[in-house]
Amino acid sequence: MIYYIFPYLFIVFMSVLSLKIKGNGYKLLFILGMIPSVLIVCMKGEVGTDTAAYLSLLKLNLNQLNENIYNLEFGFLYFSKLMNFLNINAQVALNIFSLIICLILFFNLNKNKNSFIIFSALIFPIFFYDMTMNGVRYGLAFALSIPFIIEPAKKILEPNKNKFSLFLAFLNHKSSFLFVFLKVAVFLNPKRFLILILFATISFYFLKDIILIKISDYSELSSPSITSGLQPLIITFLIFVVNSFFFKINIKRNSFLLIIQVLFYLVSQISYAGLRFQFIVLFFLIISLINDQNCKNFKLYLLIMYLIGILGFMLRFRNMLQEYGLGDSPFLPYTFFW
Repeated sequence: MIYYIFPYLFIVFMSVLSLKIKGNGYKLLFILGMIPSVLIVCMKGEVGTDTAAYLSLLKLNLNQLNENIYNLEFGFLYFSKLMNFLNINAQVALNIFSLIICLILFFNLNKNKNSFIIFSALIFPIFFYDMTMNGVRYGLAFALSIPFIIEPAKKILEPNKNKFSLFLAFLNHKSSFLFVFLKVAVFLNPKRFLILILFATISFYFLKDIILIKISDYSELSSPSITSGLQPLIITFLIFVVNSFFFKINIKRNSFLLIIQVLFYLVSQISYAGLRFQFIVLFFLIISLINDQNCKNFKLYLLIMYLIGILGFMLRFRNMLQEYGLGDSPFLPYTFFW
């Protein structure tokens, strides 16, 4: 358990320390803060719910991979082919993939101090271990989508490297396309937003079989419980309340995202895909917080965000404990690849 707890506490400590440092000194603290978590991710053995499934894919030969061309996104498929061509061990290959996610997270979130703080306060405790040790395809897609989410609304139609990064995200997990929907939705007026929601709901109803096949991970075979669906909903609601109180200009954006979150919670009661959609909304909301800086009582605001992150970590860790020793590659007990 200490393997997961210490890296979290360490990066939180580093981010709090960065509040005392001016200039770009926070970047060094960011690098130092990431070291324990990157080591845990890159030295893992068969750890992480979906790890066993990914290892089985990476052990396939080129002919077998070609037979799975319609079941895997382009990005991971060709990464697997490259690792196969280079004759790299499946476990090493998967850990390399996880390292790539860590590096992209760092490079996309080191632009300013607030990015580092939001990462340590919310992204790390709620998403980091799942992104790098479990659903690594969506983990890479989420990491690549960050520049697009942060991008100002007025640049949404401009062709730039952020759109290219989003395109790469889509090649690794199709669900990242929902970030485009969310980006557009939060800037619509209420009437057009409701029309968009109605259109999306009707489209989902008629295309749900195709959508679930294309977007749901192959390993997501069990139905989610009411509790698992409540986890991202509760965290979203808490962030909604706190951020809307300190940044009243965001009430419209936050309200739209909360409504979408509730709708996806309802979907999660009939399909596991709904739970994935909920975490997409939560990730989008958290990344959006990076643009919120320098409000009155900003330190109090950050303190509350850290507390919300602790709650998110406790809920995630509770799930790890419940799955202790279960399945082919549980998070607990942690094992090294050797």
